[in-house]
Amino acid sequence: MAAPGGRTMGIVLEKNYVLKPYVGKTKLTICVICLLVYVTQETENQILKFSYEPPSQVIFSSSSGTVIRCAARGPPLPTITWVNQSGSIISDISGLRNVRHDGALIFPPFPADLFRRDVHSTMYRCLASNIVGTIGSREVRVRAVIALQRHLTVYDSYAIEHTTGVLRCHVATLPRELQPVITWERSDGLIISQKNQSGKYIVYPTGELHISYFTKSDAQYTYRCQARDHVTGLTYKSQRAARINIKEVQGVIFPYVVHSLSLAYVTEGESTTLPCVASGNPVPEVHWYKSDIVRTQIQKSSKYNLQPDGSLTLYNVEKRDSGLYVCEVSNTAGTEKAETSMIITAPLAAVVKITTNLQEVELGSSVTLLCEITGFPVHRLEWRHNMRPLSTNGGIRHSEERAIRLRFLTNEDEGIYQCFVANDVDSAQGSRVLMLKSVKPRFLETFREEIIYPSSDISLKCVAQGQPLPKVTWTLNKQVIPESRRIRQGDFVTEKDTVHSYVNITQAEIGDGGDFTCIAENDGGRVASTAPVKIHGPPTALPPRERTVLAGTSEHFKCPVAGYPLVNFS
Repeated sequence: MAAPGGRTMGIVLEKNYVLKPYVGKTKLTICVICLLVYVTQETENQILKFSYEPPSQVIFSSSSGTVIRCAARGPPLPTITWVNQSGSIISDISGLRNVRHDGALIFPPFPADLFRRDVHSTMYRCLASNIVGTIGSREVRVRAVIALQRHLTVYDSYAIEHTTGVLRCHVATLPRELQPVITWERSDGLIISQKNQSGKYIVYPTGELHISYFTKSDAQYTYRCQARDHVTGLTYKSQRAARINIKEVQGVIFPYVVHSLSLAYVTEGESTTLPCVASGNPVPEVHWYKSDIVRTQIQKSSKYNLQPDGSLTLYNVEKRDSGLYVCEVSNTAGTEKAETSMIITAPLAAVVKITTNLQEVELGSSVTLLCEITGFPVHRLEWRHNMRPLSTNGGIRHSEERAIRLRFLTNEDEGIYQCFVANDVDSAQGSRVLMLKSVKPRFLETFREEIIYPSSDISLKCVAQGQPLPKVTWTLNKQVIPESRRIRQGDFVTEKDTVHSYVNITQAEIGDGGDFTCIAENDGGRVASTAPVKIHGPPTALPPRERTVLAGTSEHFKCPVAGYPLVNFS
């Protein structure tokens, strides 16, 4: 039966039948329960996966709060829990944090005086669990921003005529992801933003305003900066305006760098501008170099553009554009340089693959799990099994590498394996379910024929292995062996997933003799091993036992008699 979406559903049919008696016959009632179960084997991607995985970073305003969703699919339907940075399950905190019935993590709005770093500025992880195992989401970095009015400050600066003038908008030091959007307003009402700029004006994400080829007419204006907090939505302006004054110079002035960046993060595919504003007299010349194994001067091209203020613009950056960029400024007095390390990032993603196309592998075999990663950079990599960190031991090699080797698989190795990758701004995970194939039991050790005398002790043993662990039972002459004070049965399982089963009989009697059978069975099949135990003594009749057979089949019956040696039967 197909359900919407093409998924196959299990069908269970149950009926009771009552056969009415004929006249003159004893009443006969038969209850027949017919079970028909049809379940297709789920593909691995359907066993236990996140249907909605929370993002790697959540930033929210204290005035609005936030809801972080997390959902997973089974079957059976997984249970959702949240853990903190140490891996402990979090508890609800009234008015600050709670987990909703659908698994969502709730942060209600809160006043500034109730801010808690261990609640509002920390890392969480969502877990989903069912009988298959446990999977964890990527790291979720949560940061609450207090909705407060911030103070902006600008200061007058100086520039040599015909160089580039620079004004800075000073705002409280914030992480890169919390930097507000800065715009500038000139005293005549002209708005200068990162989107609305020309070769004359450039506004940088860090808030600096560059005015190229600065002249006395530019010095007539004053400028205010304005910041918009993209988290809280608040907008605020600097209280005072600033101007750039013309610096009168005479003679030669050694070149120096007014504005540059030591570190720049850029997302793959975007464009960026690396600032390099120089001052000096005569006006310095600016040259850019890419410092790899060999230092190469950068020329204007479809990839690079040299701005009038001396800054370098890169278009459609790629991973290979990462590296060290050197801005060199020089005039007749000398040379100065500034270095910018540019790191290209791309969203992280991870997929776990296995060396076999089969979802199930055999007990005792070995497999290799490979973590295929896209995105960069990758600063951390960790493997987990049902959310327990893997440690390098006799069965696991290279737990911190992209490929791990699992050797001599046991039942404990079943479950979900995950590869977690992260850098300073992003994280991701991939998962794979490893299931051990049902393997028909086999005997590693059995017993042989024994010939003993009455009052001797009997000890029979068989050792079986299979996947899943086989159930071992014993029979004597095809009948269940009854336990008594003299007869004991038992078994135990070793670390190598083998079942050791035994039958011990003390003070054996002639009637204890016969064909002993050890039977091992599991979902993969059934095996049996039979050998006789012969006890010296005269022929001794054994008590009759009921046997059930199917009509139309053949059955072998052995004469119910013990003793040894037996010469003739009739």
